[in-house]
Amino acid sequence: MDDLNWFQMTVTLFGGLALFLFGLQQMTDALKVVAGNRLRSLLASWTRNRVLGMISGTVVTALVQSSSVTTVLVVGFISAGIMNLGQSVAVIMGANIGSTVTAQIIAFKVTALAYLFVAVGYLGSVLLPKHSWKQYGIIVMGLGLLFAGMNLMSEATYPLRGHEGFVSLAASLGDRHMLGIVLGALFTAVVQSSAATAGLVLVLASQGLLNLEGGIALIFGSNIGTCATAGLAAIGRPREAVRAAVVHVLFNVAGVALWFFFIGRLGQLSQIGDPSLPRSLANAHTLFNVITTFLFLPAAPLFARAAMVILPDRTRVDDPAKPKFLDPGYLKDPGTALDAVTREVARQAGMLRSMADTLGPVLAGEDSKGAEQLEAERCVDELQKDIIRYLGRLSSEELGDDEASRQLALTVLTNAIENIGDGLAEHLLSIASKIRGDGLSVSPQTRDKLERAWHEVRAALEDMICALEQGDRELAKRARDRKPVVKELFAQIDEHLVLRLGSTEPNRLEMYRLESDVLELMRIVFSAVRRAGKAEAQVLDGFLSGTHRIPVLPPTSD
Repeated sequence: MDDLNWFQMTVTLFGGLALFLFGLQQMTDALKVVAGNRLRSLLASWTRNRVLGMISGTVVTALVQSSSVTTVLVVGFISAGIMNLGQSVAVIMGANIGSTVTAQIIAFKVTALAYLFVAVGYLGSVLLPKHSWKQYGIIVMGLGLLFAGMNLMSEATYPLRGHEGFVSLAASLGDRHMLGIVLGALFTAVVQSSAATAGLVLVLASQGLLNLEGGIALIFGSNIGTCATAGLAAIGRPREAVRAAVVHVLFNVAGVALWFFFIGRLGQLSQIGDPSLPRSLANAHTLFNVITTFLFLPAAPLFARAAMVILPDRTRVDDPAKPKFLDPGYLKDPGTALDAVTREVARQAGMLRSMADTLGPVLAGEDSKGAEQLEAERCVDELQKDIIRYLGRLSSEELGDDEASRQLALTVLTNAIENIGDGLAEHLLSIASKIRGDGLSVSPQTRDKLERAWHEVRAALEDMICALEQGDRELAKRARDRKPVVKELFAQIDEHLVLRLGSTEPNRLEMYRLESDVLELMRIVFSAVRRAGKAEAQVLDGFLSGTHRIPVLPPTSD
């Protein structure tokens, strides 16, 4: 047919594709609002073994209808220190299985209900009273828009059935599998959606424009092309996160290479039960990903090692005052952004250890290591500024009530940690100057009382730090519960110091001021620890919906 209206057909085809992608995005965004925290919890907590990791990747991808979203989340989790490379491999494999759900739904030929879904979904999004309920209406409307897009693409491609050139080209894909794979990969990389490619393949197949093997080749290509999204998400991220994108590419390319010479056999297998072409293609998509995942799952550690060989560790010295987890890319997903801040605050708190360990030696007249104290204080202060700035930027995003509470708690927490750092640096240097410069010394009896009190304060500080690093709510509670013991010790020191004022020792007044400075330092630290402990309760209750402990991971490589 030479009288084809190519302009009208092209506009309709790409309009249908745009509607399909828009509907898919609406569904994904609404599902993230309705179940985002739970899906993130599932992804991050079900990684104790490979099978659970695969299941979590499958479930999350099936729900959000996008393996790209799952893989981008994984890259983000690795960057935020919530997941490591080894844990991510099985999740990425499972995501490929979950991505086949879209094609299966389309193959049920429910596109005739497209506008009913749009109407019902729109009414739900407008009339339902609660914001969370409205999201369910948007999900239904998004599904209807997806089906409407399929109808438009079908309408656009219908005239091609009589075009000999196109029919000949499409038919050739049945024999030229590599061409089909390349075309499928390029198209998917451009539209950033393997679901859209699968949908278009099913449309062409339903019009008789594609045969089974040609359609399978295009679907194979879509599995490779979808890696582009994860690759883009990994740009500028830590090396461990980039390795996750490399694993995604290695796994998908290996799967296609494994099946390349068995496309005909896969086609025969997919026709069992329902030999119709769209259903067979949907089945082939599912069988390919399920079988490939189960074959490669035992070899998951090999994919991780291969990624480490391709991207080896770099030898570099990072400035500890620079944030490691505060990626601006997380700001569009407040839950992940708050998880990243939690990791950064835990790192900030860990810097207090070396500062706190100096008090004992200072009281004994040893070197205060002033330069190290000032450097540690600088790092704590700089991190606090970056954390506050990051939380400020997060305020411009739409936060739920729980997320707003966590944001406030993290602000209180990082400020308390900064207060501890300032107090330690300022008082320790002053105390050291008086002991070493003015020749003052604390009596053994007074030092014993001060050291016993500091032992409790230091233990509370350590509980607070470990609670953040390990996600352990009991440690946070234990830090706060030390108050009666510490308060009693402080009272004993106050009484002791007043009694010592009557002593005839030389420099008694100067010694009283020195010992009071030490006690004041302990009060500052313990007061800030208690404030931090209260804030930790909210932070840890919200960390990934409180369903798992923060993993203790090795530092990122980049």
